[in-house]
Amino acid sequence: MYSILFHVAGIAIIEICFYFIYIGPIESSIFEDKIKHLIYIPNQDENIQNIYNSIQYFLNESTKNLKYNNNESLKNYLLQQSNKGLELRNTKNQELFYQSIKYWLYFTLFSIFIFLIYYYNYKKYLIKKKNGTTNILSQQNFINYDSDLDDEMEMINLTLYRKNSIDDEQIEQLKYCSKNNKKNIYNILYYSLFAFSLIGFQYLFFKFIVSKYIPLSNDELRNIIYKDYESLL
Repeated sequence: MYSILFHVAGIAIIEICFYFIYIGPIESSIFEDKIKHLIYIPNQDENIQNIYNSIQYFLNESTKNLKYNNNESLKNYLLQQSNKGLELRNTKNQELFYQSIKYWLYFTLFSIFIFLIYYYNYKKYLIKKKNGTTNILSQQNFINYDSDLDDEMEMINLTLYRKNSIDDEQIEQLKYCSKNNKKNIYNILYYSLFAFSLIGFQYLFFKFIVSKYIPLSNDELRNIIYKDYESLL
């Protein structure tokens, strides 16, 4: 059980770091490139003027309520707001990363707790087994060796092991098959539980972390559209 938890914890920390360090910034870059690609429409498009009008309407609606000084151009104002939006986006994504690490630490501590319980019980079992073996050996030291010859022969016959008999071979084969069946059942249960745990982590990670990641802020998006559309005029 504890090995499954440690495996999931190891995979989780790798995926968390990989997403926030590599995948997240790539998403932002791809999203920005797609917006620029949508703006740079081929001239032969029949609806190009309608699309430009839609972009102009979006810019007018998104900037009409913005307050900026008369001596300050709209372009510079949007650039400043975009930088603030970038800073706020990075702050929120960083908080989301720290939140992911916090959840991971809770899960890791829980895994360590399960391991300590298992280790304690296992050591307790070994001590009990060792004490039981010692008691058996101590009892054997007090066996009376002055018994009659018939009693000795009876004990020998009871403990005699016929290795080459057909019955013993069948018994050994059954034991081997039973051992393999138990091992196969254990492996099936182990890997099924591991797969279920991994899928559960993926679901929680995408639902509560990935879905809250911000690739671009609204201020950045507004500035990108305004800047690229302005270059087309």
